[in-house]
Amino acid sequence: MVRLLVVFLLIAGATSGVTAAANPAPTPQALSDTVVFQQETTPTQQNNSTVQQEDPETVAEDGDSEALRSYLAQSLARRLQGSTVNLSQGEYDQARELVGEEYQEDFEKFVEVSGETDGDQTPESFEQAIQNQQEFINRTQSYRETKAEYEEAVANGNETRARELARELNQIAAQVNESEGNVSRSYTAVQNQTGANLSREETSVQEVGQNITSDAASVVQATFIQTRLSAEIDRTSISFLNPVALTGTLQTGNGTAVANQSVTLSVGGQQLTTQTDSTGSFSVEYRPVLIDVNATTLNVSYQPSNGSVYLGNSTTVPVTGVEQVVVEQTVTGPDSAGFGETVTISGQIDAEGVPVGDVPVRIMAGDVRLGTVRTNESGVYSLTTTLPANVSSGSQSITASIPLTGRAVAGQPVQTTVQISETATELDLDTAVNSTTGTVSGALTTTSGAPLPNQQLDVLVDGTVVTTVETNSEGQFATTVARPLANTTRATVTIRYDSAGTNLGDSQARSVLEWEGETDGQSGLLQTLVANQSVVVVGGIGVLVLASGAGLLFLIRDEDQVAAVGDSTNGPTENGPAVSDSVDDSSVTDRVDALTQHLDDDPTAAVTLAFTLVRTQLAESTNVDNALTHREFLRKCQRSVSAEQFTQLEALTDMYERAAFRSTPISDEEAQDVVDIAKSLLR
Repeated sequence: MVRLLVVFLLIAGATSGVTAAANPAPTPQALSDTVVFQQETTPTQQNNSTVQQEDPETVAEDGDSEALRSYLAQSLARRLQGSTVNLSQGEYDQARELVGEEYQEDFEKFVEVSGETDGDQTPESFEQAIQNQQEFINRTQSYRETKAEYEEAVANGNETRARELARELNQIAAQVNESEGNVSRSYTAVQNQTGANLSREETSVQEVGQNITSDAASVVQATFIQTRLSAEIDRTSISFLNPVALTGTLQTGNGTAVANQSVTLSVGGQQLTTQTDSTGSFSVEYRPVLIDVNATTLNVSYQPSNGSVYLGNSTTVPVTGVEQVVVEQTVTGPDSAGFGETVTISGQIDAEGVPVGDVPVRIMAGDVRLGTVRTNESGVYSLTTTLPANVSSGSQSITASIPLTGRAVAGQPVQTTVQISETATELDLDTAVNSTTGTVSGALTTTSGAPLPNQQLDVLVDGTVVTTVETNSEGQFATTVARPLANTTRATVTIRYDSAGTNLGDSQARSVLEWEGETDGQSGLLQTLVANQSVVVVGGIGVLVLASGAGLLFLIRDEDQVAAVGDSTNGPTENGPAVSDSVDDSSVTDRVDALTQHLDDDPTAAVTLAFTLVRTQLAESTNVDNALTHREFLRKCQRSVSAEQFTQLEALTDMYERAAFRSTPISDEEAQDVVDIAKSLLR
C-alpha cells in the first residue's frame, strides 16, 4: 500500500539545491572578515550601471548567520546605489531593474536571516527603500516624459494643450519633491544599518529633485498668468442650515481684474461656481458640508480649468464656529441580483428639506464595497455597477453611508435588502503529457460562458491536492503536474473550484493522464520544474517538491513500508526526547539510504530533505513551532534534547543553511555525513 509522507519545510526562498536559480544566493564572508562595500567611480561617465557583487568563493562557509545578513544587507545597498546612478542618467528601465525581482529575492533572504540574529539590521528599512526608490523612479520618468510632450505642444503652437501639460508638470514636480525626501530618509536608514556610504547617491537624488522643481517653476512662469484671490464671509459662525455670503475679488499678479469670467472656487473642500464682474468681484452662497467642525479657518482657492491661461491662487477666511447638522438619507436598490448583473443603488440626502450636494456616499453589499459616489446639487446620488462574485449568495444588506466624521453634516447609515442568487459555474479541462509531467489547462466560466477571473482552483492528482492555480482575466488557467512515479502509467487529475464566500456555484472537472513506459530513474533530481515553480520530481523513489510562497512541500511516495512523520506518542528518554515512535529504524534508514542512492547527482537536495525529516520529527516530539526559522528552531530545541543530540542538530542545521543559502556545492561525502546524522537523530 502506497502511503504518503508530507513534510513542510519553511524557508524564505527556493532552496539552491532544489531550484536552480539564475542568481544563487550570495555566500557570506567568514565572521572574522569584513565585507568591502564597492563604490562605483565617476558614475556620470558610465551608463547602465550594474552592481558589483562579492565573489561567493571568497566568503566563508561556517554557517554564521550574522555574516550572511551583513553580506545581504550590503548587497541590497549596492543595488540602491546602482539604481540611483542609472536614474541620474535617465536609464529608467535599468534603474528599475536593479530594485526589481533580484532585489526582492535578496530582500526575502535577508528577512529570513534577520529572524535568526539579534543585530539592529531590520528588514523594514530595505523594504521601505525599495518602495521609495521605485516611486521616485516612476515619478521622475513621468515628469521627463510629460516635459517632452509639453515641449512638442509648444513647438506646434498648441497653447491649450501646452497649458494642460504645464499644470500636470507642476503636479508631478510636487510628487517628485515628496518622493525625493522619502528616498533620502531611506538612504539614511540603510547607511545607519550597513555602514555603507550612500552620501553621493543621496546628493544625486536631491539634485534630481531640485532640478525638476526648478524646471517646473520655469514652465509655470513661462506659461501662465499669476493671480491673486481675496475673500471674506458675512458671518464667521457657519452652518449648512444658515448659509453665508462669500464675496471677494480675483485679479492678476499685477492687479488687473480677471473680469467677466466664470470661475470655479474650492470652498472648504466643496466646488462652487460663480461669475466675476468687470472689476473681478464675485459673490456666492456657501453652505458648509465637508469642513471640520473644529476648523478655525475656511480655505478658499481659485481653480482654473486645465486649458486656462490663469494660474490658481488660494486664501483663507477666519471662522469662529461650525455647527454640525444631522441629515436624512434614503436608499433604494433591486430586489434581486446575480453575478455580473447590472445593479443601480440610488438615494437622496437632505437637511430639513434642503438638498445636500457634494456629499460622498459609500455603497456596500454585505461587507463588499461596491463604490463611492457624491450627491449632486439636488442631493441625489446614484451608483450603477455590476455585481461582483465576492458578494455571498442569499439575503444581503445594501448599506449607504457618509464616510466622514466630525464634519459640518452627519448622518446614520441606511439599508435596503437584496436577494443574491447563486450562479452555476463550469470548468473546461484539457490535458497533455510528456515523459515526466502532465500539462493541465482550461477555463472557469459561468454556465452561460462568462469568464470568472481571479478565482482559486485546487489541483488534485489521484485525490491529493498538489497545488493551486488562479484564473487570469479571461478565466483561464494552466499549470503542470509531475508524473507521480517513474513507473506510473495513469493518474487522475481533478480541477476543483470551491465557491465558498461567493455567489457562484461549486464545480470540478476530471481527466486521466496516461504515460507510456517508464522514465529513467537516474535522469537527475530536477527532472521537472513546473511553470508556476510548484513541482519538482525526483527520479526513482518519487519525491515531489512543492514550492509555494515561503516554503517547500516534500511529498514522498515509497512502494515499501513508509510510516507517517510526526505521530510520536512517547515522551523524552534519558538522552532526550524520542524523536518518533511511529517511524521504525529500518524504514527510516531504508528511506534515507534510498534518497542518498537516488540523489547522488544532487547532494544539496539530500541535505535539505534530511534536515526536513529531522526537523519535522523534532517539532512533533518537542512541541517546538515548526514555523520558526531554522536558527530559531535550533535554539528552541536546545532545552529539549540531549547535549549530544543538540551537537548533531547544530551540525545538521549548519549544513542545511549552506545548502539553502550558499552557492558552494555540497559534496557527496558531506551529504553522506548529513544522512548519517539524520539517521542517528531519527532513531
